[in-house]
Amino acid sequence: MNSALVPIGSRALFFDAVGTLIHPEPEAIDVYYEISQRYRCHLDRNTIAQRFRHAFDEEERRDAAAHWRVSEERERQRWSAIVRAVFVESSDPDSLFDELWHHFSRPEAWRLADDAPEVLAVARRIGLTVGVASNFDSR
Repeated sequence: MNSALVPIGSRALFFDAVGTLIHPEPEAIDVYYEISQRYRCHLDRNTIAQRFRHAFDEEERRDAAAHWRVSEERERQRWSAIVRAVFVESSDPDSLFDELWHHFSRPEAWRLADDAPEVLAVARRIGLTVGVASNFDSR
């Protein structure tokens, strides 16, 4: 992180955790693919990715219409809707969703972004208060 990129007078720097500081490991689409195979959902990764983007965008529209109010209940409902939209052919969407939900609750399902330690260290070194936010859930 180049400290010159922080506007003069800034006192704090906040990060969205998922997609900024941490990323799924392996990639989310690969996890969706691997787990879906156990549920006889024989979609290729490209189809999964395409359906995921469409379902994610739809849930973003819903959240925007609700003025971005989040809750544990909403996050679970949101991700369940995404999984159901991706795997409409699944004969057991509840179990498929539960397995994906559990997978992403595990610390080993995530990796720290390569530059995160340096960015956080520079922010602290130049005296910024650092915060991390997430609407994912409390896990």
